[in-house]
Formats: sequence, C-alpha cells, structure tokens
Amino acid sequence: MNSWKIYGLTVVTLFLKMFAAVLVQGYGRFKHRGFANPEDAAMFDKLFGAKPNAARQSDLVDRAQSVLRNDGENIPIFLFMAMAYIQLGCWPGGRVFTLCISLRKKFMQFLCHVLPV
Repeated sequence: MNSWKIYGLTVVTLFLKMFAAVLVQGYGRFKHRGFANPEDAAMFDKLFGAKPNAARQSDLVDRAQSVLRNDGENIPIFLFMAMAYIQLGCWPGGRVFTLCISLRKKFMQFLCHVLPV
C-alpha cells in the first residue's frame, strides 16, 4: 500500500478516536447534566428544563477531557513526524509497522483513560 494512503488512514483513524472521546464527554455531561461552567449549565437548564440533583461534573467527563488534552498535545507532533518519515523515504516496511503500533498505543491509552479502574 502507498505510504500516503497509510498516512491518510492514520489521520482518519485518529480523528475518529478524538471524535469518540468527544462523544464520551458529551454523553457524560448530558447524562448527569453536570457542566464545568455555570453558564453552560444555565443554558442547558433553560433549553431542556432543570434536573434535580444535577451533579457538578462526572468523573467520566474529566477522564475524557484528559484524553482530549493529551491528544491535542501529542497528535500534531506525531502526524508531523510521520509525514517527515514518509517524505525522507525511510524504511518502507517500517512505515506500516510504526504507524500501526502507534495507533494501537493511542487506542489503548484512550481505553485506559476512559474506562474506570
């Protein structure tokens, strides 16, 4: 397979992983109606009605937020280094191996952050 196709699949896969983290975060916020900012909670209450005993913010939301922060710091650097690896014409077999191992690591990290211990 062409190296740029593999790179494109990597980008799409990482996008879907970050989108999954956003969905988990949104699910946690809407299920418990807990928001970090009071204005967000007020807007939600105005639109959908106040929920009694609404929590401040669930632990699931905090864990999903930590995944998004980590991804925001690491994914751009990872994609830049993968692009440089391809552009420099480094070992072709290593491209597939390196990108697949890195994706597996990022998904395992996502699961370890989001799933409760």
